[in-house]
Amino acid sequence: MVARFEVPSAVGSADRRIQRVGQSILQAGLHRSDSLFVPGAGAWKLQVAAEFSSRAGRGGRPVSAMQFLYELGERLSGARHEVIVLAAELLTLNLLPLDGLSAASKAQRVEAVLARSPLPVVVPSVVLEAFAGGLWGGRRTADSALHRWFADAVEFVSFWGTLSQDQQDRGLRDPLMLAELVYRSPAPQSLQHALLYFCHPNDFLPLRSRAHKIQVRDAYAHLLSPSTGDLDRDLVGIVRRLEDEQSMPVRFYQPQWQRDWRPPHRPLRNAPLLWRVLAPADRERQARWRERGVIEADLPDSRRVLQDANRPLVAGIVDDAMRDAPYDLRAQVTNTAYALLSQVAAKDRVLVDFGDKVWLGSFGGTARHSHGVVRRQVRWARSPFPREAVPDNLLAGPELLAPCGQRALALVEEMMWRARPRTAVAVAEARAVESPAAEEPPKVLEVAQVFTEVEQKPTFRSASAELADDLNVDRDWLQEMIDLLQQRRQLVFYGPSGTGKTFVAEKLAYHIAGPDAVRIVQLHPSYAYEDLFEGFRPVEQAQTGTVGYQKRDGPLRDIARNAAARPAELFVLVLDELNRGNLAKVFGELYYLLDKRDHPIRLQYSPDEEFRLPPNVLLIGTMNSTDVSITAVDSAIRRRFPFVELHPDEMPVRGVLSRWALKHGRPNDERVLLLQELNDTLGPDAHDIKIGPSYLMRSDLDDPAALERVWRYDLLPLLEEHFHRRMTRVELQEKYGLAAIRAKIADRASTPAITG
Repeated sequence: MVARFEVPSAVGSADRRIQRVGQSILQAGLHRSDSLFVPGAGAWKLQVAAEFSSRAGRGGRPVSAMQFLYELGERLSGARHEVIVLAAELLTLNLLPLDGLSAASKAQRVEAVLARSPLPVVVPSVVLEAFAGGLWGGRRTADSALHRWFADAVEFVSFWGTLSQDQQDRGLRDPLMLAELVYRSPAPQSLQHALLYFCHPNDFLPLRSRAHKIQVRDAYAHLLSPSTGDLDRDLVGIVRRLEDEQSMPVRFYQPQWQRDWRPPHRPLRNAPLLWRVLAPADRERQARWRERGVIEADLPDSRRVLQDANRPLVAGIVDDAMRDAPYDLRAQVTNTAYALLSQVAAKDRVLVDFGDKVWLGSFGGTARHSHGVVRRQVRWARSPFPREAVPDNLLAGPELLAPCGQRALALVEEMMWRARPRTAVAVAEARAVESPAAEEPPKVLEVAQVFTEVEQKPTFRSASAELADDLNVDRDWLQEMIDLLQQRRQLVFYGPSGTGKTFVAEKLAYHIAGPDAVRIVQLHPSYAYEDLFEGFRPVEQAQTGTVGYQKRDGPLRDIARNAAARPAELFVLVLDELNRGNLAKVFGELYYLLDKRDHPIRLQYSPDEEFRLPPNVLLIGTMNSTDVSITAVDSAIRRRFPFVELHPDEMPVRGVLSRWALKHGRPNDERVLLLQELNDTLGPDAHDIKIGPSYLMRSDLDDPAALERVWRYDLLPLLEEHFHRRMTRVELQEKYGLAAIRAKIADRASTPAITG
């Protein structure tokens, strides 16, 4: 009987690779007692696990991961080939979900085990690709417990081998049966949860421990109606509810989700934390915060909420009072009120960005709540600090209230809490010049340097030979585009039809940021600010059946939120066919942010909120110059975007078709000469309507009839539109038709060259 393994419904490509590799190892090992690394080796058989256990024992004392693997290799020296393969595959299952460890380091560990095999074994390429990602953190804990993990994992293999064939088949087929078997097995906890997710990704979430699953379930308990009584089924129900509301995959270890369910980490029990607070837009409320020494958050009917209230209670109150509000807004109100009530401790520090100045304060006492407001007392520092001296990643982000971490607290206190006003200005200047003035305190300058290094800045991947080959262009040109994006953060590719503008933009975006961090939108005449950024959309009310309106985020707002939460990563928004949209209508007040990303603006539909466009958001636009000349583009866009022309007469486009032909074994392909002759015939006055190579880069055009059809139904209609009322269809066919262009090439070839 063949086991059923499901495909994950809503995961990114990196997560999917991890899940599929884990699934493949388990499908071979648990279903057939076989191996993914060496098919036919029978590495997961009961007797192989028994030999492994007799050689490796229970793992010994806690040591570093590499030391343990070295000692394990010594114990396995001389073991059968299958034993080594089992060890390597178990180690792969340990490493696959781990985040925070490079693909090279993961591969090095597995190869160190395989080096003990009497037969040569290589790590499969699909495994190496999956090693580039990760599902959860906890690397240090996993490394320190690797000796116990291995012993328990081998015991699980033995446990599975003692099950009847019927039990194994039913377990691999039925998620509930597999959970029952796995949860009572000796498998280490992280392997239990990884195994269930790998085998049945639609029925189990990628969470590494039962404690985390309980925390997530409890944080979103208000979304369950009612609980199923089963932890894993409850979690699946929660994810489906959240994904329906958010229209995006939910990954609970990502920062924007983790803050909902995981309390801020305090390395020492009474150690203070640093919190970042988004100042209110209301100037009177800002003044009240500073003058009265308070920080406030709105919470409907907050008199019902007691000190140390749990999150589900707060979330339930918010949901009842804001039933028609979008989930993002409800979650923001919930998280802010819950943090002020139950997570912020006395003596915790707080950073508040009031625009041009940043204030540091110390929380005091306990929360007070009355008349829809939760309030905490704050003792402010004696003077504010210039905003430009604080790293953007400490102040950026959509959250009203968020923890910033222990290391940031120490640096902020050194720079701001204890610094005199004159010193504070000196710190700001020290970040911009190499030789600060002599009177500036050296200790503060030292801290300023450390602070600058703490800022998380994304890395731009260099152009690769593979990318250049894929696009049929020079690597140097691609690198220039990447450098331009790094410098300007946005650019527009423009040119005639068929020059590969969208193809280049997408491939470049995927190369720089990865497919999970790229959004692509296509503009059209009715596309507006509400589509790109945020606006109100009609939504049917479930209770009444009537239609109401909810504020919905657009792709730019979504990608900006993710970028603010992950400042060390790049995100790209591709805006295809810019020329088809009314750009002033589409961008609105966002124009200002395109060249002043460090300056906040108030939003059209969220006037109480300040918004910054994170520096790790890149914008790549495309524009068809056949439709509209660059001179007709909104001047505000021309000033803010560098424009890169892709034209058939100029490199890199000029060489694309010939490179493509050579790569596909067609060194004398007629299409190269046909395209060149067609564009030469159009002449220099037809600059914006010349034809790009994309129309002819198809393998099925070897058939003469297929090439004739492309010429007749793709290329000539483009020219007919341009020459409307100046040339008839017959005249176009006689001058630019395929037969006419072939005749011109033949005439040129038969005409002897004139030599002097």
